[in-house]
Amino acid sequence: MRAEYLGQVIEYFDPMLSLDARHSDWYVERPDSPHLEMKAVLLNTTADTKTLFSGHQGSGKTSTLNKLAADPEISRKFFIVQFSIKDELNIADLTYTDLLVARGARLYALAEKALCLNGKLKKDLDEWSAEVSRVWSKTDQAEVKVEAGISAFFLRATGLLRTGFEDKEEFRKRF
Repeated sequence: MRAEYLGQVIEYFDPMLSLDARHSDWYVERPDSPHLEMKAVLLNTTADTKTLFSGHQGSGKTSTLNKLAADPEISRKFFIVQFSIKDELNIADLTYTDLLVARGARLYALAEKALCLNGKLKKDLDEWSAEVSRVWSKTDQAEVKVEAGISAFFLRATGLLRTGFEDKEEFRKRF
């Protein structure tokens, strides 16, 4: 769909959403876009690289990251985990603990499908999740057996963090 005038573009786009693969035709490479520079740094560095993207809403941060994630050279070198925290948690009541749990859950879910997790790593994660799961022992929620492991832990943890239960605070402290 090609816009005939600016009003159609404004009607089409939701300013709260970024450009993704479905909207790649709408992406315009700006002269000051960090995409190509970021790609060069990511592909050519041997050290761990950490980059902070900041800017006003709608300035292209997520669109640039989506473009990098869709790049075949980048996806061959990196295991990419994309998600929106708005889809996972209540952003009006968010702590670093919540963010760590949501990131861990998403990473584990994708890694379990895409990578072969070795038996020891999976066993260690299951044992850790069983220990942390004791936080729920005081709740009225149905208990998930320890054998369900870390998948059940992440399912329960993200569910708990989406709600307003008092146990959320207790979970945050213990986690």
